[in-house]
Amino acid sequence: MFDMKFFIPAAKDAAQEKEVYEGTRKFVSQQMGAKLSPRRIYRLEFVHEGKAYTATVGETFERLDERVIAILLDTVRDLYFICTPNRGVLRGDPYLAGSSEIRSVEDFNA
Repeated sequence: MFDMKFFIPAAKDAAQEKEVYEGTRKFVSQQMGAKLSPRRIYRLEFVHEGKAYTATVGETFERLDERVIAILLDTVRDLYFICTPNRGVLRGDPYLAGSSEIRSVEDFNA
């Protein structure tokens, strides 16, 4: 069984984790007009244009060459938002992955 405790990369403590995570959720919700799931997603594996990708919180997402800060799910459009510093956290729109592209999803355990 998968067992990963929730974290936000580079956060110095739980208070900063909460601030960054909630700020990212608010920003993406407003930017994208999304209704976000409360799920805390750790890893997403998907196929886009025939190529397999993995986005994992805390690791570099090769498609963008940026560290993944959070992965969010829009429950209305069934879209996953991969959030990096320049795509969904500090500025810009997150990287989108549609549910039809998803091969596996792993949530944080807490």
